[in-house]
Amino acid sequence: MTALKYASHRLKKDPTLAFKAIERNGYIMQYVDDELRNDRDFALRVLAGDSGFDAFPYVGEQLRDDVEIFLACPQNIGRSATIPTKDISVAA
Repeated sequence: MTALKYASHRLKKDPTLAFKAIERNGYIMQYVDDELRNDRDFALRVLAGDSGFDAFPYVGEQLRDDVEIFLACPQNIGRSATIPTKDISVAA
């Protein structure tokens, strides 16, 4: 449980406070304001940290489809040698 879950809307919108909380526990990303969860620069900063992998599911839905956002998580680098794209064809 986190205090941010019960914090005021004003505090949930504070990028400095939210970032410090997420640094300690990536799951806290689910409690920050939607505006921050959908902010690309904020998401890149969060995901690059040690708690980035835990925060990733709570990043805005459109951002989760962004290759740069995905690769911002250090835990994702090396898990896959390639990033699948729609134009990959499988030889028969």
